[in-house]
Amino acid sequence: MSTLSTLIGRVALELGDAEHAIWSEEALTEHLRRALEAYSRVDPRRLDIVIQAEAGQREYPLQGLGPFIEITDLWYPYDANAPQHPPQRPEWALILSKTFYLGVSEAPSGAESIRLFYTAPHTIEGLDGATATTLDADGEGIAILGAAAYAVEARAQGLMGAVTISTETPSQLLAWAEARMRRFAQALQEVRQRRMAIADARVPLEAAR
Repeated sequence: MSTLSTLIGRVALELGDAEHAIWSEEALTEHLRRALEAYSRVDPRRLDIVIQAEAGQREYPLQGLGPFIEITDLWYPYDANAPQHPPQRPEWALILSKTFYLGVSEAPSGAESIRLFYTAPHTIEGLDGATATTLDADGEGIAILGAAAYAVEARAQGLMGAVTISTETPSQLLAWAEARMRRFAQALQEVRQRRMAIADARVPLEAAR
């Protein structure tokens, strides 16, 4: 599992700046954070949590989830020892950014459980307090590509109109950045298409016969 330090080093190598003569570790950290956010929007973590219902309670805070992108499904009532098939999916709504409302006619008795499915951003160990890196090898490669693209783009924009002794002109750097951004966008699109293909692969039993 790669840490923030490891990935920063790989971004620097990608840029040909292993000694950080041009891009500081702090700058590359910010660019890696942006790339991670972009990747998480396309292929977030898919997680679930079981919440114990409370007697007479229809509103439930979600602070325990940590940062999340969206709630994707809710099963209620849920029994992990004897799950129903198909599961019951009552009406629900996210009424506040961290609170959901269970739209059932009869309030919970307190004996039931709620199974909540949600998506969350990926993390990198050492970044913003994260203790684990959740990207797989392909995801790490895409994040590194994106961070490098953001780094070159920022440098090109910063050199616009400036007088430097560098052999690289802002226009050359911008062209390099645009090429990398296209590669990054293409990689994200390929991930998006794979995820869509997986979702579309649910074939009815009759059609499979």
